[in-house]
Amino acid sequence: MDVMHRALALRIKTDMASNWRIIQRLRMSLQLALFLLLLELLAWLLAITRV
Repeated sequence: MDVMHRALALRIKTDMASNWRIIQRLRMSLQLALFLLLLELLAWLLAITRV
């Protein structure tokens, strides 16, 4: 039983590290998308006010 617990703990640690990298990439992508969305909204607002 101890061997199985140790193996699971090591697998969980590996999976957490892998998931952390995926989450970090996803967070950066979402931040970039938010920034681009804000720029687009600003462009629309400027276009509307000039009409």
